[in-house]
Amino acid sequence: MDMFSLLHVLPALPGVLFLLVGALMKAFPAKNRNFLYGYRTTTSMKSQEAWDAAQIFGARESMRLGAIQAVVGLAVGYTVANEVFPVAYIIVSAVACGIALIARTEMMLRKDERFSALQHTSQQATQQAPQQNNSQSDT
Repeated sequence: MDMFSLLHVLPALPGVLFLLVGALMKAFPAKNRNFLYGYRTTTSMKSQEAWDAAQIFGARESMRLGAIQAVVGLAVGYTVANEVFPVAYIIVSAVACGIALIARTEMMLRKDERFSALQHTSQQATQQAPQQNNSQSDT
């Protein structure tokens, strides 16, 4: 049997991609909030400070998750190599890494007092806006 088979290394592909994306985000972080490049969620776009923190943490977390997934992917590839399993594993592991990346970055942004204060302020402003509109329509 061939020691280096595509079926053996294919399950590590999502991990390698997460590593590369994380390295690119770390080397070339998005400087300003934008809709094209970087870790973009409503929480990360609340302020420039939240944006910067999300870029740094997201890049680091992407590389960490990618390294873990690549090692697990190689282990899976060398223990369970058939024609169907690698494709299913690639899809499931890529989705799982993506969910973990978003969940951990959002938790970091919400835990940090600087950013959670921004959340509360924006939520209060959102709640007050309908109240102001209702009071204006009553007059």
